[in-house]
Amino acid sequence: MKNIIVQYQIDVNKYSDPTYNNLYPAKINDYSLISFQEYAKKYNCEFVRITEPKINYKHPTWERFDLWLDPYWTDKYDQILYVDTDVIAGPFAPNIFQHGLRDDSFKAARYDRYRSKTKEWHIENNKNTIFQSIDPEVCKNIRFQTGCFIINKKCRDTMLETVKKYREFDVDDGQVLNWMVMSSGVPYEDLDASYNVKWRGPINKENFLHCAGGKKHKMNASIYNWLHIQWPTV
Repeated sequence: MKNIIVQYQIDVNKYSDPTYNNLYPAKINDYSLISFQEYAKKYNCEFVRITEPKINYKHPTWERFDLWLDPYWTDKYDQILYVDTDVIAGPFAPNIFQHGLRDDSFKAARYDRYRSKTKEWHIENNKNTIFQSIDPEVCKNIRFQTGCFIINKKCRDTMLETVKKYREFDVDDGQVLNWMVMSSGVPYEDLDASYNVKWRGPINKENFLHCAGGKKHKMNASIYNWLHIQWPTV
């Protein structure tokens, strides 16, 4: 089985809306790079970080839709893992590609921020949003954080016509991707929640640490102490 890990780190000034998402040229990106290079080598998969626009729509965060739009990816690889450049692969993280799940499903790390909400909460909070036409029970059972997910050829083919609509929405790309998964009818399955854990301190049982938020660009952030111990040459 041939697998690949894909990241995008592209200069925001090459896009029409560079302030669309607050991406910082943070040191965390360098730690993410080396952690996934080591992870890919450990588990015998490929890794690529893309640095030039291809879709070239609005902002670099939209580039990941190319994983559906260009058949190259799913024709060449059995599984494609996308991760944000502020995600760190922990030194003891197991092989995420050996998940034991279906070969036709879209997979993302379980995200309890939305799972813990009631159906009534989703009904109320989906009003006048991209999710207002989605069954609130579906939102409760699926809605995920988009910093880590896996696609394959079968789920790509199921989602393709929906993904082609990506330019039709005036909301952030993370909401659009969630809507696409929910509305396309693609089977959805959870990866373990430990593959997308927000930084709260040194890694314990977390597999992938997600350094989400604006503080990560500050070099005095506590995460850098831990990262320097793990990768002192970065």
